[in-house]
Amino acid sequence: MAFRFQQFTVEQNRCGMRVCTDSNIFGAWIAPKLGARTALDIGTGTGLLSLMVCQRYSKLYIDGLEIDEEAASQAHVNSVSSPWGDRFRVNHGDINQWNDIPTLKQSYDVIFCNPPFFDRSLLSLDEKRRLARHEQSLTLYDLMEILDKRLECDGEGFLLLPATREDDLILASAGKNLFLNQLVKLRSRSNKEPHRIMVRLSREEGRFLKSCETILDENSDYTSWVQSLLQNYLLRYQKHV
Repeated sequence: MAFRFQQFTVEQNRCGMRVCTDSNIFGAWIAPKLGARTALDIGTGTGLLSLMVCQRYSKLYIDGLEIDEEAASQAHVNSVSSPWGDRFRVNHGDINQWNDIPTLKQSYDVIFCNPPFFDRSLLSLDEKRRLARHEQSLTLYDLMEILDKRLECDGEGFLLLPATREDDLILASAGKNLFLNQLVKLRSRSNKEPHRIMVRLSREEGRFLKSCETILDENSDYTSWVQSLLQNYLLRYQKHV
């Protein structure tokens, strides 16, 4: 079933991973520095993150890269069906074979990624879900190497990871010209442990901001923090004139 937003629609029947609350929050949270012109979306899937970022930043041109051919095809459809098809280009290929994808730039102002999850868990039976959810085609160390090599000198990287990968992230970034600037832990409710982390990295070593945010309140409604992020995206918040 397609997921409809205020300004665009995400078709997702051919993708291993569907639109979810965590990815919606992450897409709305990504906030590159003013002046950024180019971005790379690694593992674009349905194209959700790129579409959300395109809606907010009118001067940002995005290359989406997707290893799964069916998902890449669907992301392309979602792109050209949106108001930003001229700014969001979908590329099919393996990030580890960069030179085989001539449409990619050598470096980007912004790189964002919701990478494969749960590399230590049992593999799914479904091939698309296995590629999407498990660390088969891209390890965290690979990802940090790519960010280190492909980010501009004043560039920024944004990652959505399982909360259990925080220590792994620190290890993977060691020795790189990358520094953690912000880490937001996400928990479903105030009495639950965090299940995701949203991370901002850059070349600048400075103050490291760390916080924890809750998605649902005691009434199972989105908290004011989530509402403030998603008010310009979800249909439930659309204002009718």
